[in-house]
This record gives sequence, structure tokens and C-alpha cells, in this order.
Amino acid sequence: MEKSMLDKTLDFILGKNYAKHLLWIFIIAFILRIITAVNLGPNADEMLHATHSIDIIKSGLIEVMDQDPVWFYITDVFFRFLGVSMLSSRIFAVISGSLSAIMIYLITAEIFKNKKIALVSGILVSFSSFSILTSIAEMDIPMIFFVLLSFYFLVKGMNNHNYKLFYLSYFFLGIAVMIKQIAIAFIPAYLIALAWHFIRRNKLSGKAIKEILKNFIVFGIILIIIVSPVLAFNYLLYKDQKIVDVQFSRFLGIGKDTYAPISATMKQFSITDLFFTYENGKHPPGLVESARFFMDFDIIITMLFIIGLFILYRKDKFWSVILFLLFLFPYLFLSGTSLLPYHFSYAITVFSIFAASVLVLISEKIKIKHALTVLLIVIIIFNMYTINKNNAFSGKSEVAKMMDYAKNIEDDSLVLVDSRIYRGRIAWMFNDKHYLEITYLNQANEMLKKSYNNPAQIKTYLIECTSDDCGWGNINSQPQLNQSMEDFFSSFKTRSELKEEITASDNSPYFAVYETTLSINPLILDIADSTHVWFYYPVRYKIENQIFGRYNVHNSLDSAIDMTAHIILYIEVIIALLALVLPFYLLKKEYENEENENTKHHNTGL
Repeated sequence: MEKSMLDKTLDFILGKNYAKHLLWIFIIAFILRIITAVNLGPNADEMLHATHSIDIIKSGLIEVMDQDPVWFYITDVFFRFLGVSMLSSRIFAVISGSLSAIMIYLITAEIFKNKKIALVSGILVSFSSFSILTSIAEMDIPMIFFVLLSFYFLVKGMNNHNYKLFYLSYFFLGIAVMIKQIAIAFIPAYLIALAWHFIRRNKLSGKAIKEILKNFIVFGIILIIIVSPVLAFNYLLYKDQKIVDVQFSRFLGIGKDTYAPISATMKQFSITDLFFTYENGKHPPGLVESARFFMDFDIIITMLFIIGLFILYRKDKFWSVILFLLFLFPYLFLSGTSLLPYHFSYAITVFSIFAASVLVLISEKIKIKHALTVLLIVIIIFNMYTINKNNAFSGKSEVAKMMDYAKNIEDDSLVLVDSRIYRGRIAWMFNDKHYLEITYLNQANEMLKKSYNNPAQIKTYLIECTSDDCGWGNINSQPQLNQSMEDFFSSFKTRSELKEEITASDNSPYFAVYETTLSINPLILDIADSTHVWFYYPVRYKIENQIFGRYNVHNSLDSAIDMTAHIILYIEVIIALLALVLPFYLLKKEYENEENENTKHHNTGL
């Protein structure tokens, strides 16, 4: 007799199954990341990427000048459904970071055929303080999810000799590259894995070499097709304007003058900086500086990883080496060029596999009941302390609070903003308002003198930085700016009403909002909007003639290239969104396999 839905539900809830346990862990991991995404204060790069994502699909751009496009398009999709907020800007990372725990479970179970180690590795990723704190409006966490999805199909294909799965692996690695170019650094590990696999199976024979070359070629073709929108963008942009995007300029030296204002952020890979101090000793070697990130954000998992290297190498030389290389190549590249903490968060997924093997081994050796559970609880408590230390559980940040308040500002109001507030924060917090930085006010007044419109009564909001430095970090070295802002607000406070005082996560004063009415030329709103350009792009892409990288096509061939690139990009975005459901399908299959195994063992016992 077929079981009822209630019986099936009870069996699922009460049954002993590792895959099922991971589903509950995923839910907890998702909730933790949601809380952090709502509360954690933004970094400078988030204000750049999140703001550039708003309405990028409408803009028609294939990519922004410094990053590949899939993350921006997907984030814009979430903005359309959820509105623009700190949470919606981070929701892609929240979802993909939580799903990475499922993928690590599936990968570990497939490699080592040990469900306990697989479950522990999934738990470690779920509660990793490094992973949770970097589930922000950045591309790294979504990128590693697609790398893991790709790696799963590589492992599955090798273990089952089903080489058609390799094509899925190559495809999803291409999607990872289209989310963040750093994913290119994983390719050497893949090539070594493929070559080693076929040599292991067929020795160094003609057949092995044939299989290696075939897969290398297919791998390359699929990657080129996947990244073709970026290649097309740079080809068409160079043909029209003789410039390329930041990454091509960085490594090919084309159009350097265009990016001169941000040249300090375009550091090329340096083998010297990797191993030695640089900038006259101001910075330690890249390898040392990057290692500190792991010590700061996930020291226990990092230490267990180091121990686990030796344990897993004895257990399975092939996969332990490949997993280590999966960590090593991006680590070396990033340590020699891009030393930002969130760039290294990918490593925790690899670390968790090695760390899990150590924890399981310790629990088996000490033979104490529930030892593994106790060890995991200790790690989780420590990680929660690390997360709390970074104010992730202290309530919303001042930026999130201001965005909440900005929803109450009328669409036809003027917003005058303190220039001591970081410009990226201004563009992000007031992206849909008529905002004007106070330093531009004199320039705006000069423009208004040239028009003869009658003044109107315009409701005006004044946003003051009461902490004197709201995100720049260098206002102390600009006393004139600080004093000019103080003088401006002193003159207005007497004729304005204090509407809101916004505090930072530590409850210290941060922003103050005043309301007044100005008798002013209504053209001030248009003038304010004309200043809304942030880091090469107009906010919400409204000022079309200032959209950087918008090229003209000059013939039918270029038009066809442009259209094809857009179609490929749209397909990739749709598939990437659909792929967020794929881990649940794979986990369901794993659950069914475990149930079949349990039933088989039970029947054998009878």
C-alpha cells in the first residue's frame, strides 16, 4: 500500500538520513546569513557594485567596466522583485552561500563515500564565520557556489566514468567566471585533475593522451562560448573607442589613461610581493597578509585544515591533492595581487572537507559519546562569537537605517547631503531621490542664476553626518571640509525641524535628518539629478550620455555580434537562476539513495 502524504512527511522528519539532516542545517545557515545581510554595515566595494546593479538590465550594457556581468544582472533581478535594500543586494550571496553547504556535502560524499565526514563538512560551511560575514554584495560567494556545482559534476563524472557530466562541469565553471573573473584561477586544478584521471585509468598511453587533449579542447571551447559576451564587449568597445574594460587594460596595457584615477586599485600580480614585503615595508608579504584573514575569520577550521592535509593524503592521494590545488592556485594569485578578505572566503569550502575528516577521526579515537557533537558545538559557538564581534547581531547598520528612512522621503523633495558622507553611500542610500551633495550647492546656484523660472516651495531634507566622518576615513585630514559642513548645518538648523537621529550599530550618533522648505527654482531637482554619477556610471543609468562603455556598432557584422552576446548573456543569467534549485534536486537524489541503502540493509538484517 502506498504511504499517505502525512506518513511520508513523518518518515522524512523522523527518519535517520544524513541528506535530510543537511536540509535542516541549510535552513539554519540561511537564517544566519539573512540576519547578517540585514545588519552588517557595508564596505566601500559593496556601495560600488550594488549601486551599479540597479537597472543595469534596462541600460543594455553587456558588462560594467571592472567586473563580469552575470552577478549584476541577477542582483538587478532580485531588486525588481524585492526592492532595493541591503538585504536584496546581498540575497544572491545569502542563497548561494547557504547552498554551498549542500554542494560540499554532495562533493565530500561522492569523493570519500563517507556520509559522516560529508555531513560535518556541510555543517562547517553552514556555520563558517568567514562564509557568513562575506555573504555580502560581492561576487565571491556566488562564484564559489558555481565552482562547487562545477566540481561536483567533475567528481561525479570521474567516479562513474560518465564523461558527459564533464560538459556540465565546464559549463558551470564558465558561469563562475562570468560572475567573477577570479574563477579563472581554478582552471589549472581542473586541467591537472583531468590529465591525472586519464593517466591513472589508461597510464601514459595514446588513449590517455587522446582523452586529455579532447577534454582540454572541449573545455576551452565551452569556456570561450560562455565568456563570449565579455569578449564581444571588449572587441566592440575597442573598435569604437579604442579602450577596453579594466581587466583587459590591467593585463594588456590598453587605454591606461582612461583608468588613471583608479590605477591604485589595478595592481598586477607580483611574485615579489607574494613572498616579500612591499611598498617600502608598509605591507608584509602577500602570503602572510592573506593568511591573517583565515586567522581572523575562521581560525579553528583553518587549523583543522592544515592537520587534515596529512590525514586525507594518506586516505586518498588523488583527491586530497586535487582539492588542495583547488585552494592553492587562486590563493597564490590573489595573495600576489588582490588582498581583500572576502576574495579568500572561497577557501573555507575546501578547508571544511579536510577539517571534517579531522573532527570525525578525533571523535572516533577518543571514544566518548557525542564527542563529535560537542566538538561541532564548540566550533559553532566560537564562530558565532566572531560574527557578533563584527556587529552582525547588533541590529541594522546606519546605512540600512537611513535607507529605511529614505522610503518616507517624497519623490518631489530635494535631499541635501553632507559631503562628509562617503559618496558611494550617498548614491546607494538615495539612489531614487533628488539628492545633491552640499559641496555642489554653489555650483548648482550658479546654474540656477542663468534660468528665469519662478521659485517654488520645495520640501527639503538635510542629511548631516553627526559623527564627522561617515565612510571616507580621511576627514580628519580635511579640516576645511569639516568646518564648511559644520557651518552649513549650523546656519540651517535654526530654521529646520529635526526629523530623525540615526545611530550606528554601537548606538553612537551617526546621521541626523532635518526637514525644511526652500523657496527655490524647481530646476534644482534636475540639476541635482545631473550630479548623480558614481564611479564611471550614472546612478540607475538615467543620464544616458554618461553611461561608460556604451559603444556604437558600425556595420551589420558588429550588430550581429552585439545581439548574439546579449542573447548568450540572457541565457546564462536564466540558467544561473535556475541552477539555484539544482542542489535541492541533487540532495533529493542523495536522500533517495540513502533510503534505498537503509532499506536494503534492513531487509538483509531480517
